[in-house]
Amino acid sequence: MAKYYRRADNSFAGTWVDGVPDDPTLVETPTAPADGTMIWDGGSQTWGYKLSDARKGKIKEVKDRYNAELNGGMTYLAKSLDIDTQSQQDIIAATDTAREKKAAGSGWDPAFAWRMSDDTFLTLATPDDMIALCQAMKAEVYRLKQNRWLHTDNIRALTTVADIDAYDITTGW
Repeated sequence: MAKYYRRADNSFAGTWVDGVPDDPTLVETPTAPADGTMIWDGGSQTWGYKLSDARKGKIKEVKDRYNAELNGGMTYLAKSLDIDTQSQQDIIAATDTAREKKAAGSGWDPAFAWRMSDDTFLTLATPDDMIALCQAMKAEVYRLKQNRWLHTDNIRALTTVADIDAYDITTGW
C-alpha cells in the first residue's frame, strides 16, 4: 500500500510503496497532491496552493487596489484631482515651472488653472498655489504607498495559506 509524505515546509516529499522514508523528519499524509508544486494544508486535510503562490496572489490584490486608488484620484480644495502615474508626472512638471517662475520673481500667469478630473478648472493664481497642489498630491501618493507597503509586509509575515487568504486588504485606503 502506498504511503505519502510531506516535508516540514509542507511540500510533497514523495510516495513510498514499501517501507518508510529514510528521513525521520518527513510526515505521512493520507493523500498525495495533484502535482509536486502543491503544499499540505493540514487544517482542511487537502492539498492546496504553495505559500509563495498565495502570497503572490494576495500581494497582487494589494497592488491592484493601490493602482485603483491612484486612478480614483483625490479631493483637493473640494475638487477631484487625478493622481494616476501620468498625472503625477504632469503635476510635477508644472510645479517645476512654478518653482522656476517663483525663483525668477515673474512670469506666472495669475489666470493659470489646472484641469481637474471632472473637467472643471481650479485656478492656481500663484506659483505657490501650484506648489501646494503638488505637495498635496505627493502626500496622498506617499500615504497610499505606505498603506501598500504595510499590507505587503503583513502578508509576507503570514505563515499559512489560510491566514493569507483571510487577510483583509481593504483597510487604510
